[in-house]
Amino acid sequence: MPAIISTDMFENLIAEIAGFFYWLLNIIINSTLRLKIVNEEIIDKIHQQGKQIIFASWHSQFIPAVYYFRHRKMCVMPITSLRGKIITSVARKYGYQIIPYPEFGSPGERIQSTQKMLKTIREGFDMALAVDGPPKPEYHKVNPGVLFFSRKTGYGLVPLGICMKRKITLFWRWDKYEIPLPFSKVVFAFGEPFEVPAELEVAELEKKTSELEEKLNGINQMAKQAL
Repeated sequence: MPAIISTDMFENLIAEIAGFFYWLLNIIINSTLRLKIVNEEIIDKIHQQGKQIIFASWHSQFIPAVYYFRHRKMCVMPITSLRGKIITSVARKYGYQIIPYPEFGSPGERIQSTQKMLKTIREGFDMALAVDGPPKPEYHKVNPGVLFFSRKTGYGLVPLGICMKRKITLFWRWDKYEIPLPFSKVVFAFGEPFEVPAELEVAELEKKTSELEEKLNGINQMAKQAL
């Protein structure tokens, strides 16, 4: 007897239900937060130059970030897993442009997804990147692949640091996910664009990756000091 509901359909249903409650929780928490923004003029300056922005932040800072960017032309690239589909559900409710990334897809599928993302950025969308995320997640370690987006578009990576005064940290997760408590003070700090050379040599890749990590750690320290 054939299955009435396929595995994909069931997973999509679970993702939509979980995504709805995640989105609702996101709104409830974020609507109470007291925000302080440091160096927000950097965003305006880049846009006035006719350029788009690729925001680079740590994966653990998703909750306040997705809410903060809700009124902007933003695109994200969640992976095609149950977790990624939940993120997709939340981001779509905030009006984000979604380009799924096939974490375990063929090289051709990955290239196609990446090309679609680059096209979307060139059409006037900013992009939010969790630079320590998939396909090889490692806590506060920049995935070298993120430099590709900057190099291909010619747009710098704008470091974004987020510090929450009162929060819950999920220490058992690889990213030590942070959930701000209601009415907490939260600081967003933006750094100057991190430029990636158009002709980045393989030998320079590790060095530039380390430099971006230092920039992100520095901007997060700035956010912490501004609390």
